[in-house]
Amino acid sequence: MSKTIRIIKCSDPSYWYKGKEGESFSLLFEDREEYVVKTNDGYTNIVRLGDGVEEEGLEEPREARSAGSEDD
Repeated sequence: MSKTIRIIKCSDPSYWYKGKEGESFSLLFEDREEYVVKTNDGYTNIVRLGDGVEEEGLEEPREARSAGSEDD
C-alpha cells in the first residue's frame, strides 16, 4: 500500500511547499526529522515532520482543490 504525505502547514516561508497546504505527495521514506517525498513534477524533496501527516492507501497524490472550482 502506498503512503503519501499531506501538507498541513509550512513552518518556514522559504520552504518549497509554501502555499501547498492540503496537497499530498508520494512518501519515499521518513528520516528522524523529515519526510522524503517525490513531488508531483518528479523531483525528490523534503518536508519537515511537523509540517505534514502520513496518509495510507491513496492511489495518487492529490492536489488541493481551490475554492470555487468547477467541480464544487
